[in-house]
Amino acid sequence: MTPRIPINYIVQIDNFHLGEFIFYWNYYGQPCPLLLQKPKTEGLTAIRLVVDSDEAASFLLRAKEKTGCRLYTVETQ
Repeated sequence: MTPRIPINYIVQIDNFHLGEFIFYWNYYGQPCPLLLQKPKTEGLTAIRLVVDSDEAASFLLRAKEKTGCRLYTVETQ
C-alpha cells in the first residue's frame, strides 16, 4: 500500500449500482473502510471513505467510471 495524503470522500450512488461498487471494492482488495449511510434522497446510498493509498484511489476512480457515482470531498476541520 503506497501512502498518500488522506482525502475524505462521500460517494453518492444509485442503489441499483451498489452491488457493482462493492464488487470493485473487493476486486481491489478492500483498499479502504466503507461506511454506508442512507441519504435523504430515496433510491440512493451514501458511502463515506478515506482515500489514503494509490490502491484506494485506483479503486475509487474505477468504481466512479463504471457506476457513474458522484464523489464529494469532505473538508476536515
